[in-house]
Amino acid sequence: MLSLSIECVVCADAFEDADCLHAPCLHYFCRQCLMNMAEAANRDESLLPLQCCHKQLPTETFLQFLPESVRAAFYAKSAEASTPPPQRLYCPNKKCSIFLGKSSGEGSLHDIACPECSTAVCSGCKTRAHPREDCKENELAIEARALATAKGWQTCPGCKAIVELKDGCYHMTCRCQTQFCYGCGAKWKTCGC
Repeated sequence: MLSLSIECVVCADAFEDADCLHAPCLHYFCRQCLMNMAEAANRDESLLPLQCCHKQLPTETFLQFLPESVRAAFYAKSAEASTPPPQRLYCPNKKCSIFLGKSSGEGSLHDIACPECSTAVCSGCKTRAHPREDCKENELAIEARALATAKGWQTCPGCKAIVELKDGCYHMTCRCQTQFCYGCGAKWKTCGC
């Protein structure tokens, strides 16, 4: 049985139907273009989830086209991107800094050992583990907030990221998609600025 020769929507080269991903929007993607998309998403989480024509590509089918090393990195980046930024837990060892999962917050503390460097991490305050001590606010976070206040920067009401406005209007859209007023920090269209 002959398979049809179809065109990849990205590179426009012709491929056998069986060698391409068939997207829900009826476009086709070749293996190399899928791998390039996955590698780009591994570097920039704003590209996740992968889509074509505003329809998500079927993840399980998509992953079958990737080599194991790219597939593993894509799984890891997808897990990180699906965790809200304020709840992300990273290794506090500056030479490591890998994503460890979702923080438990200060309500249910437990220590996590980083699988890369074995650093013990407190899941509550996101710093190095401190057995038998209460969580203290991260000193670097205190310094960052003091600098933000001194510089007049604003904090996103959604993910608590610090944002600087260089020019333009006060309507901000954070990377977490929260819209807010840079002037007062309130959610967009809830203030009189």
